[in-house]
Amino acid sequence: MLSYDKARKQIVLRQFHVESFVTTYRMQPPVEGATTLVFESESFENFSNTWRGRETYEFTSDDEFTETFELAPPDKPFQVYSQTRFTRVKR
Repeated sequence: MLSYDKARKQIVLRQFHVESFVTTYRMQPPVEGATTLVFESESFENFSNTWRGRETYEFTSDDEFTETFELAPPDKPFQVYSQTRFTRVKR
């Protein structure tokens, strides 16, 4: 779920997982003309906040984007955990 936090003037992404945890991400400042949105975690419910998560959405066309999810253990760099390509079905 995406929302706009007026107080922080920040776009926020909240993910609700089947495994009973919720991740809250804040959108990183976009680069002008970029086709990528990047969200970095700011908190986890029911999971350790010493970890970090990052969701990246890369829009490759009007009909396709790739979602990359990365995790970083405490004091370690991000590593790709999953990557999914979404394509609009043409009817």
